[in-house]
Amino acid sequence: MHLALILVCRLFAIGAPPSGEAATEYEAAIDEVERLNTEVNRDPEANFEALAVALDQLSRFAPQLAADPHGREVRLLALLNLARAMLLADFEAGAGVMMDEAIRLVRGGEVPVARFGPTLSSFHTDRREALAQRGSGRIRVDCRQPCRVYLDEATLELDASGETSPLLLGSYRVWIEGSEPEGPAPERHLVDVDVDGEVETLAFPLVLPPVEEPEPPSLPSRLLPRWAEITGLALGVGLIATGGALLSFDGHCPKGLDPIADAARCPKIYESSAGGFTALGLGAALAVTGGVLLTFDEVRVGGLRGRQAMLGYAIRF
Repeated sequence: MHLALILVCRLFAIGAPPSGEAATEYEAAIDEVERLNTEVNRDPEANFEALAVALDQLSRFAPQLAADPHGREVRLLALLNLARAMLLADFEAGAGVMMDEAIRLVRGGEVPVARFGPTLSSFHTDRREALAQRGSGRIRVDCRQPCRVYLDEATLELDASGETSPLLLGSYRVWIEGSEPEGPAPERHLVDVDVDGEVETLAFPLVLPPVEEPEPPSLPSRLLPRWAEITGLALGVGLIATGGALLSFDGHCPKGLDPIADAARCPKIYESSAGGFTALGLGAALAVTGGVLLTFDEVRVGGLRGRQAMLGYAIRF
């Protein structure tokens, strides 16, 4: 329970921006904080968690709270009352979070702790000294177009370089919105200033650079068109078959007669060796050339396609 409460109280989490009925919702949030502030006075241990949640809800109305001095006073007194209630409930760590928040809110001004008794006054002194010893830092806002900045639901004035005055170390809620009606949507940030002398920088509007994917290498051109390589290979195979057929007829009689046994009926013997060997030679040359070119181009282009596929897979994952 305590851990969850510390998380809630540490940030006063920045929720979604108020709707079109922001004024009504803001007034309801203020009323809820005032009501629970009274309940905490009656029974601190039973109501301090509900008050912490109500303060969390109030932090969603940065522009409204910044323009309302009464609302900011209600919020500050509720923080101090919450710190006192946590001390009474022996929850000193939570009380420290609330008191540190109150000290950072007044930006060097006075925290009205006297009305809450000597115990809380002493606790405030200890926490202020501890924060002062830790040092300070700054927040820089780079407005790329006219904008308004709220720090912990208070209007923030920046110097010429866009930086705040020195801030006590800790967590700060930063609300940035455009000054023009058609400007970009408000942006909400939780900024941890936790190193002495550091400057935390925010940019508005926040524009993420596009992710550039590398262009795949272009496919190399083939030595010959694929159809030409396949045609050459096919013609070569056909000529080899033709040459083999011609050589098979060489020295034979027509109609399959034996030139010796049927010499009387075989006045003419086929002489096809020259044409057969020519067809074989030309066919072999075409087949080898077409096959080599086809194999080389397929391996080269196919291999690069495979590398492109692997590159695409690597880019996706």
